[in-house]
Amino acid sequence: MDLLLRTNPTSFLDNIHTGGSLVAKTYLEVLGILTKKFTVYYLGSEAGFLTSKTVSNISEYVDYSSGFPLQWVEMKVIETNGNIVERGQDGDIYARTPAMQKGYLHEFEKTTKFLNESGWFKIDDVGHNTLTENL
Repeated sequence: MDLLLRTNPTSFLDNIHTGGSLVAKTYLEVLGILTKKFTVYYLGSEAGFLTSKTVSNISEYVDYSSGFPLQWVEMKVIETNGNIVERGQDGDIYARTPAMQKGYLHEFEKTTKFLNESGWFKIDDVGHNTLTENL
């Protein structure tokens, strides 16, 4: 299906936005009854909005994808040894953004576990490196 399913063109929402849970492609087929576009966001309470992907063509959507980092966000996917994972591999997500918190109040150990000296915050989620080259 090239476009989101449109059964009643007079009852469309312009866009449905979601964040918090990643979405399977099959859900877009159902949501397409209600909307022309669908936008999925990946965010964290400690770091704010990190990625987004707007879809109006189901064939362009990858299952459980949250898109690419927003303009002001730096992200990387790291192996347990601290190196950036190779393309196509999974690892821990790290982000750096001006909207990110500076630490946990009165919780130094927790802060040092998740936030390093360079300002990279360990999101505590698994990510997949889709970049064509490592940065």
